[in-house]
Parts: sequence; C-alpha cells; structure tokens
Amino acid sequence: LQEAVRLEPRMSEGWGKLGQNLVNVTRYADARKPLLQAITLEPTNSYYYWALGDSYLFDTSDPKHEEKAHKLYEQALNLDPKNPKALY
Repeated sequence: LQEAVRLEPRMSEGWGKLGQNLVNVTRYADARKPLLQAITLEPTNSYYYWALGDSYLFDTSDPKHEEKAHKLYEQALNLDPKNPKALY
C-alpha cells in the first residue's frame, strides 16, 4: 500500500486502507497521518473518520483518547447515519 500511495498520492482509498491496516496492527499513532490524508482527499467518506476514531480509542497512551474518538465517530455518523460500524 505504501508503494501504491507513492505512485498515486491522490488516491484516497489507498491512504485509507494504509491507515486502517496500521490500526489493525496496533500502530495507532502511525495510522493517523495516512487517515488524515485520506480525509483531506475525500472529506465526505465516513469510514476514514471512523478509522481515525479507532486509532484514538485504542491508543490508551493519550489521556483524552476516548474524547477524541467520540468526536470522530460523531463526524462519521453525521456524514453517514447508516454507517454499519455505528451499529456495533
């Protein structure tokens, strides 16, 4: 994925998948830059906000991690109230 975003830096999906993969392997802080890039390129995609929220929720090294995650989840739901991630 890193090669894909290097070759196609305007591809929001590549940035989003890279960030989500980093969240999945518990590299929460590293996930934020690609997820923010995905949001910059496609600011109406609720999944990127949700993944960014996960990067904060699971990163307990930040004392405000739950507050930051909650705000991002709210943004995701405002963009897409039927986001399936919101149902669990």
